Amino acid sequence: NINFVEVEHVILLSSGGAVYGINSREPIDETKLLNPETPYGVLKVQIEDEFRLLAQKFGFALSIIRLANVFSAKGSGVVSKILSSMKNQDAFSYIVNPNSRKQYGHAEDYAKAIEKYSRRPCVNSGSVEINLFSPNSYSVREIVEIGAAMKSFPILNAHLALRLPYESIELKSRFEDSLSGSIKWRTVESFFDLMVRG
Repeated sequence: NINFVEVEHVILLSSGGAVYGINSREPIDETKLLNPETPYGVLKVQIEDEFRLLAQKFGFALSIIRLANVFSAKGSGVVSKILSSMKNQDAFSYIVNPNSRKQYGHAEDYAKAIEKYSRRPCVNSGSVEINLFSPNSYSVREIVEIGAAMKSFPILNAHLALRLPYESIELKSRFEDSLSGSIKWRTVESFFDLMVRG
C-alpha cells in the first residue's frame, strides 16, 4: 500500500508502440493522439489514465515514460527469442513483416536513462509524457541476419512470414533535451557478439 499523500513524483513506465497504435509510417512524438489497437495497448492507456487521476487527487508530479522495444538476455521479445533459439539450435518462426523496423534498446541502457531522469528536479504537480527510445533501428530480417553471422550459433530454420499488413511504430520525442541522446546505447550486433564470446 502506498500513501500517495507523501509522494512527490511518480515515474510510470508505459509502452510507446502499444498506446499509439500500429498503422503509422511516420515516427510518432508525444503530441500524437493515443490509438491503442490491441487489448494490451488499451490496458496501458487505462493505467496511464488511472495514474493521472491519482496525480490530480494527491498533487504529485507524474512522468509517463513510454519505452520503445526492450531487449535483454532474459527478455521475451524478438531479439531475446532469436538469441535463445540460436543458443539451443532450435528452429523458429515469426509471423511478422520481416522488413518492418523497430527501435531496440537494451534493458540496462533504458535503466540508465530512467535513473538519470529521476535525479532531475521534480515539478510540483501535473503530468508529462516522454518517449524514450534507442536510436538503433532494425528490421526483423536484419536481426536474423546478424544472428546468422554469428558462426557459433547457426540458424537451422528461420521462417519470416509476411502475413501482417502493417508497419511497426517508430518513436521520436518533442523534447530537445532527449534522454536518449545522453546514453551510449548498445547495438544488437554488440549484444549478440557479447553473448557469443561469453
